[in-house]
Amino acid sequence: MLRIKSLLYDERLTLEGAKKRLRNESRANQMELGLRGAALEGALRRLRERLRALRDRLAAGRQGR
Repeated sequence: MLRIKSLLYDERLTLEGAKKRLRNESRANQMELGLRGAALEGALRRLRERLRALRDRLAAGRQGR
């Protein structure tokens, strides 16, 4: 609500101009979240692989006893 007020009164945009600005900001935020999500997904995948490798090494050590 404050963002709309700022666009209308501080930046002196029309209602249509404010709508366009909000749409563009929303798209930019969605793209940023998508990129961040992809990076987190990759990090989780690598972490999962490392944990599996550690589990396998621990299991192999127990079998060697």
